[in-house]
Amino acid sequence: MDRIPELLSEALRVFAAMSPWLVGGFFAAGVLAVWIPRAWVNRALGGRTGLSGVVRAVLIGVPLPICSCGVLPIAAGLRRNGAGKGATAAFLISTPQTGVDSILATYALMGPVFAVARPLAAALTGLVGGAVVSAVGGDDAAAAPADEPPPPSRGLREILRQAYVRLLGSVAKPLAAGLAVSALVTVLVPDNFFAEAFGGRDWLAMPAMALVGLPMYVCSTASIPIAASLMLKGVSPGAAFVFLMVGPAMNAVSVTTVASLIGRKATAAYVATILAGAILCGCAVNAFVDPEAAVQAACCAGHGLTPLHWACAAFLAAMTAYNLARPAAMPSGGRAGEPGGCCGGGDGCCGGAAPAPAPAPAKEIGRAVATCELALDGLRCMNCVAHAKKALEAIPGVAADVTLDPPRAVVRMDRDVPEAALRAAIEGEGYRVVSIG
Repeated sequence: MDRIPELLSEALRVFAAMSPWLVGGFFAAGVLAVWIPRAWVNRALGGRTGLSGVVRAVLIGVPLPICSCGVLPIAAGLRRNGAGKGATAAFLISTPQTGVDSILATYALMGPVFAVARPLAAALTGLVGGAVVSAVGGDDAAAAPADEPPPPSRGLREILRQAYVRLLGSVAKPLAAGLAVSALVTVLVPDNFFAEAFGGRDWLAMPAMALVGLPMYVCSTASIPIAASLMLKGVSPGAAFVFLMVGPAMNAVSVTTVASLIGRKATAAYVATILAGAILCGCAVNAFVDPEAAVQAACCAGHGLTPLHWACAAFLAAMTAYNLARPAAMPSGGRAGEPGGCCGGGDGCCGGAAPAPAPAPAKEIGRAVATCELALDGLRCMNCVAHAKKALEAIPGVAADVTLDPPRAVVRMDRDVPEAALRAAIEGEGYRVVSIG
């Protein structure tokens, strides 16, 4: 208990050091979320196969502020619009590793080399991973893209709402968890603990950091204070960079969902590319980064804080409290063409806050009615619920009631509707049907 004030002080120090860059980064991410909505991404990548699709997916995915949960429904939409397996994999690999907000926050805590290395590594692994998946899993024939909805509002008010309500709201909890883990490591772990544990053997430290990051759900911004604290305790810059890549790029939920999108063989190539790419990029970082300089940058990030740092920290804290205090109803994706979902680029993830949509009128179905219950996996917010419900009710003769806790769908349908159609509708959105009863 006597260490709690020290833990709180350390978390606050790191948060204040990041705050000016987060404020600017979230604003830039809000601009991207408004000016590059999901409809544009679908139009740019739908029907794209081969190397051109992979390159486009990486160029679009690297700057987008979308986490590893939010990227899954977007990737499912790309597949429905005809994007090849290679382009889909490239988008899945490159997008969650970084974004404009996390690049600026990385610069604040870990210095310019890491800030430049993150988007470069995301782009390289996305290109290689997309090419490998395309070669191993085969690319599909292009399909005609779906009709595009009208563009959303692009005013300053919408940018601010995307930046400091949806985007900040979507990462508030993971960022708080990342700050807590960072403070615990900094305060409780002895100095040079990891240096003594690994004894300078990066061939052991890097796979270990990959295994630490693999099962976790940590967004690209939340991973930064954790990686910085690991360096302070003796982890090499390269090993910390492995965690920065693997943690946001991959987790247990994303791997199982990706398998339903591109197949098991292609998913194995996807996972291998991320792990091998992270270790190779970690080796490159060790070759170009002076360990002492990197540790000094991480150590000094919270010193010499100015009134600007504290003003930005107060603003972010107030907006975070506002987001957390809002009703549990999450965005349903908004108007046709409105950017939605996690970290602003697409639909299906994690948070944000918007007024609850009015309940849809009951859908009429045939007289020969059957009822079944689907146990679901992968629903993380009310946005996910809205998309699962919409997918089910797109099937003629189906009305659905989808809940988040527990994650399930109660379906009323005409007796001639096959269960396979229900399963395909859910999995097409990037979620999983555990059972149908």
